[in-house]
Amino acid sequence: DVGQIVETLETLRSHFRRPKDGDVAIELDPQRADDDDVRRLAEAGFTRITLITNTLKSLLESHEARMRVAHRCAELIRHCHVDGVRVAAAHLFHGLPGQTGPQLAEFLGVITAARPHRIIEHGREHLGSLVPQPAAGEDPLRTTIGHLQEAGYHRTSIHQFALPDVRTGEVAVWPEHHRNFLGLDMRGDCDLLGLGIG
Repeated sequence: DVGQIVETLETLRSHFRRPKDGDVAIELDPQRADDDDVRRLAEAGFTRITLITNTLKSLLESHEARMRVAHRCAELIRHCHVDGVRVAAAHLFHGLPGQTGPQLAEFLGVITAARPHRIIEHGREHLGSLVPQPAAGEDPLRTTIGHLQEAGYHRTSIHQFALPDVRTGEVAVWPEHHRNFLGLDMRGDCDLLGLGIG
């Protein structure tokens, strides 16, 4: 639970020095996290929160169930903004079983309306045989990219989209940017400390 996560972070801080501009990241399932969890994690020093919109269970659910997850995810993203989380991100799959183009657009519309700083997209091909192919004539990747670009997101890497910086209006991607599990980072020579199943 969040109390254990905060305790673990405090324990890690007692053994490792963390630079003031360092990042502390966590992934949350919007179906299990609540608004107070986001506040407590932000207060504890988490600077990046990624919401996973599709769990293995939700991959086989109905469109209505997926939309409930999208609305919950959007609500938590808004709390991230209010609570001062530096980077709020949403991780989503497209081309799910029975998902039509309009349904995917509706799902994306709810997520992008909450304005997460980053969106990480993956197609069903990452799931192998867990889910069937999309319906003939559907192009979920094209729908996803088109919707994200129309919503103001810029592609920064093969699966990553980002909003422009509010100060400059630009998405700056420089050669010194490095890709890690947090996304793009300027500090390629820093150490990463991971804890958990992932």
